Amino acid sequence: MNSIHLLVKRTLLVIVVAIVSCPTTFPIATGAVQIQSVSTADSNLLTVTKVQSRSDWFLVETSRGYALLEWFGGTSPSENQQFYGNVHKFGFVELSSKIGSRRMKVWVDDYALSKQSALEKLAEKVKNSR
Repeated sequence: MNSIHLLVKRTLLVIVVAIVSCPTTFPIATGAVQIQSVSTADSNLLTVTKVQSRSDWFLVETSRGYALLEWFGGTSPSENQQFYGNVHKFGFVELSSKIGSRRMKVWVDDYALSKQSALEKLAEKVKNSR
Protein backbone atom coordinates (compact mmCIF):
# COMPACT_ATOMS: atom_id res chain seq x y z
CA MET A 1 0.00 0.00 0.00
CA ASN A 2 2.88 2.42 0.71
CA SER A 3 4.25 2.14 -2.84
CA ILE A 4 0.85 3.06 -4.31
CA HIS A 5 0.55 6.02 -1.93
CA LEU A 6 4.03 7.22 -2.91
CA LEU A 7 3.23 6.86 -6.62
CA VAL A 8 0.06 8.95 -6.22
CA LYS A 9 2.03 11.66 -4.37
CA ARG A 10 4.68 11.78 -7.10
CA THR A 11 2.03 11.96 -9.83
CA LEU A 12 0.28 14.87 -8.10
CA LEU A 13 3.61 16.66 -7.66
CA VAL A 14 4.34 16.32 -11.39
CA ILE A 15 0.90 17.72 -12.24
CA VAL A 16 1.35 20.70 -9.91
CA VAL A 17 4.82 21.45 -11.32
CA ALA A 18 3.43 21.23 -14.87
CA ILE A 19 0.63 23.68 -14.06
CA VAL A 20 2.92 26.21 -12.40
CA SER A 21 5.71 26.09 -14.97
CA CYS A 22 3.70 25.76 -18.19
CA PRO A 23 3.90 28.95 -20.31
CA THR A 24 0.48 28.40 -21.87
CA THR A 25 -2.98 27.62 -20.62
CA PHE A 26 -4.08 23.99 -20.82
CA PRO A 27 -6.88 21.91 -19.28
CA ILE A 28 -6.23 19.00 -16.97
CA ALA A 29 -8.99 16.48 -16.43
CA THR A 30 -9.27 15.27 -12.84
CA GLY A 31 -12.24 12.96 -12.57
CA ALA A 32 -15.45 14.98 -12.82
CA VAL A 33 -13.63 18.26 -12.19
CA GLN A 34 -11.68 20.17 -14.78
CA ILE A 35 -8.94 22.54 -13.64
CA GLN A 36 -7.90 25.38 -15.94
CA SER A 37 -4.43 26.70 -15.25
CA VAL A 38 -3.91 30.43 -15.66
CA SER A 39 -0.62 31.30 -17.23
CA THR A 40 1.43 34.16 -15.89
CA ALA A 41 4.09 33.82 -18.55
CA ASP A 42 5.58 36.96 -20.04
CA SER A 43 4.02 36.01 -23.39
CA ASN A 44 0.61 36.82 -21.86
CA LEU A 45 1.70 40.03 -20.12
CA LEU A 46 -0.29 43.04 -21.33
CA THR A 47 0.44 46.71 -20.75
CA VAL A 48 -2.33 49.26 -21.23
CA THR A 49 -0.86 51.85 -23.58
CA LYS A 50 -3.83 54.05 -24.56
CA VAL A 51 -7.18 54.63 -22.87
CA GLN A 52 -9.68 56.70 -24.80
CA SER A 53 -11.56 59.10 -22.51
CA ARG A 54 -15.37 58.86 -22.48
CA SER A 55 -15.15 55.53 -24.26
CA ASP A 56 -14.80 51.85 -23.36
CA TRP A 57 -12.13 51.29 -26.03
CA PHE A 58 -8.43 50.98 -25.21
CA LEU A 59 -5.15 49.50 -26.46
CA VAL A 60 -2.74 47.05 -24.87
CA GLU A 61 0.76 46.11 -25.93
CA THR A 62 1.45 42.38 -26.08
CA SER A 63 4.39 40.19 -27.05
CA ARG A 64 2.88 40.06 -30.58
CA GLY A 65 2.05 43.73 -31.09
CA TYR A 66 -1.01 45.69 -30.02
CA ALA A 67 -4.58 44.63 -29.31
CA LEU A 68 -7.76 46.71 -29.52
CA LEU A 69 -10.04 45.95 -26.56
CA GLU A 70 -13.45 47.06 -25.38
CA TRP A 71 -13.99 47.20 -21.61
CA PHE A 72 -17.04 45.27 -20.32
CA GLY A 73 -16.60 45.31 -16.56
CA GLY A 74 -14.35 44.95 -13.58
CA THR A 75 -11.34 47.16 -13.01
CA SER A 76 -11.33 50.17 -15.31
CA PRO A 77 -8.23 50.30 -17.50
CA SER A 78 -5.65 53.02 -16.98
CA GLU A 79 -2.42 53.63 -18.86
CA ASN A 80 0.64 51.63 -17.77
CA GLN A 81 -1.45 49.04 -15.88
CA GLN A 82 -0.26 45.48 -16.42
CA PHE A 83 -2.53 42.47 -16.76
CA TYR A 84 -2.24 38.82 -17.75
CA GLY A 85 -4.48 37.22 -20.33
CA ASN A 86 -4.68 35.79 -23.81
CA VAL A 87 -5.83 38.54 -26.17
CA HIS A 88 -4.56 36.74 -29.27
CA LYS A 89 -8.05 35.59 -30.20
CA PHE A 90 -11.39 37.29 -30.86
CA GLY A 91 -14.14 37.36 -28.26
CA PHE A 92 -14.61 37.86 -24.54
CA VAL A 93 -11.60 37.40 -22.26
CA GLU A 94 -11.04 37.91 -18.56
CA LEU A 95 -7.77 39.63 -17.65
CA SER A 96 -6.15 39.53 -14.23
CA SER A 97 -3.68 41.92 -12.67
CA LYS A 98 -0.10 40.89 -11.91
CA ILE A 99 -0.99 40.30 -8.27
CA GLY A 100 -4.27 38.65 -9.23
CA SER A 101 -6.53 40.82 -7.09
CA ARG A 102 -8.01 42.84 -9.97
CA ARG A 103 -9.98 41.43 -12.87
CA MET A 104 -11.35 42.94 -16.04
CA LYS A 105 -13.72 41.56 -18.69
CA VAL A 106 -12.95 42.72 -22.22
CA TRP A 107 -13.94 42.09 -25.81
CA VAL A 108 -10.95 41.49 -28.12
CA ASP A 109 -11.85 43.36 -31.30
CA ASP A 110 -8.47 42.97 -33.03
CA TYR A 111 -4.95 41.82 -32.18
CA ALA A 112 -1.40 41.45 -33.53
CA LEU A 113 -1.58 45.03 -34.78
CA SER A 114 1.22 47.50 -35.42
CA LYS A 115 1.17 50.58 -33.21
CA GLN A 116 0.01 52.80 -36.09
CA SER A 117 -2.75 50.40 -37.16
CA ALA A 118 -3.93 50.03 -33.55
CA LEU A 119 -4.14 53.82 -33.10
CA GLU A 120 -6.09 54.18 -36.35
CA LYS A 121 -8.55 51.42 -35.44
CA LEU A 122 -9.02 52.90 -31.96
CA ALA A 123 -9.80 56.33 -33.45
CA GLU A 124 -12.32 54.76 -35.84
CA LYS A 125 -14.08 52.82 -33.04
CA VAL A 126 -14.33 55.94 -30.87
CA LYS A 127 -15.62 58.02 -33.80
CA ASN A 128 -18.31 55.44 -34.63
CA SER A 129 -19.44 55.04 -31.00
CA ARG A 130 -20.31 58.71 -30.52
